[in-house]
Amino acid sequence: MNISLSNRLETIKKLVPNKCVPADIGADHGYLICSLIIDGIVESGYAVENKKGPFTHLNETISLYSLNDKVYPLFSSGIRDLPDNVNTLILAGMGSENIIKILNERKDFLNHIDTIICETCQSTTCNKNYRTIRNNSVSIFTNNILSIL
Repeated sequence: MNISLSNRLETIKKLVPNKCVPADIGADHGYLICSLIIDGIVESGYAVENKKGPFTHLNETISLYSLNDKVYPLFSSGIRDLPDNVNTLILAGMGSENIIKILNERKDFLNHIDTIICETCQSTTCNKNYRTIRNNSVSIFTNNILSIL
């Protein structure tokens, strides 16, 4: 069983560390988190969505691929309801102002996060986004440009 991802999501997927516990914030349809599990990159993960329609689609995708025991959908906003076992955050397909707001809502939670993968849809504000992440003592180890894909 394989999930066909866009080039953008495939690039993000390649940045996810093996065997981490990821949370996809703004998971939409859930293709990324399901693909990570199906391909054996991670064993389980969290998918966070705060809009009713996308949350319904997310749950449908999880059921379609029989991943109800491995993908934990949360109807929530940002990182506020994530459990402490999450060590990787994926924030993709949203504006950098929103990413900054999400990261600032629970700064103490970031202390045990090993990896934050951000893909903003507003390239003009990327530098501000990176400065904010650096100010939270999180290292940026790669800077792939996803907007050209």
